[in-house]
Amino acid sequence: MKPDFSDTRPIHDKFAPYTPEVLDLLIHDTTFDTFASDAGIAGTALNAQSLTLFHMSPRYTSIDAHLKNAARVYTGEVFVPANLSVKEIAFPQ
Repeated sequence: MKPDFSDTRPIHDKFAPYTPEVLDLLIHDTTFDTFASDAGIAGTALNAQSLTLFHMSPRYTSIDAHLKNAARVYTGEVFVPANLSVKEIAFPQ
């Protein structure tokens, strides 16, 4: 039986029924077959407040290019960490 999703096609619609109305953070791989804009589309579709992009694709020559590509389709906060970066996430008490 062939799976109905893969790592090269968007699958955010498969996760949407299982996510809260507002997603605090979406962490999305953006290397090889996935563009930063694909991550932005998923972030918008899943109503993510913040988007973290990791695995910098060699096709981007700078973090700015990565950010601009995601910002074309996503209006929330976008974070592109450098190696070994730490991002603090505040959880409600």
